[in-house]
Amino acid sequence: MNQTSISSRRFRTSPLKRASHSRRRGAALLEFALVAAMFLMLLTGMLQFGIYLSTTNSLWNLSREGARYASVQRSDSATVSDNNTRIENHIKKPAPDGMLPPNIDPNKMTVTITPTAATSRSKGTEVKITIAYDMRDKLFLPMGGLLNKNYTTTTTMMVE
Repeated sequence: MNQTSISSRRFRTSPLKRASHSRRRGAALLEFALVAAMFLMLLTGMLQFGIYLSTTNSLWNLSREGARYASVQRSDSATVSDNNTRIENHIKKPAPDGMLPPNIDPNKMTVTITPTAATSRSKGTEVKITIAYDMRDKLFLPMGGLLNKNYTTTTTMMVE
């Protein structure tokens, strides 16, 4: 017997072993596909929630900063519309000079200032800033109503 025939017999696999090996590879591929799909869904959901949370935090901060500005920057000599416009412009002024972060579109934001009359914002009274924001462009997954499409935040502070 020559050396090549012995080595070729030693490394031959039977058809049963080859079939078993291909079944194991197929099962591993199926398991990977199932786990990868679940992982991608989880990752996408976490990304969506992170975008939503970042936007709501930014809006809450804008409301708080706007109420703070309105409470310390009162002007009795200005007209009502001038005073409210000044407060709204301060809220909607983009960073770095203003407060508006780049992830917030000022055209989708509605700012309501209460009380509306500048003369009623005297020392010791409250000023309330309400910001409503359309979040439809931030939500890319159909969440089934779990996340609000219109987010509203309100901050009330005492006028100093």
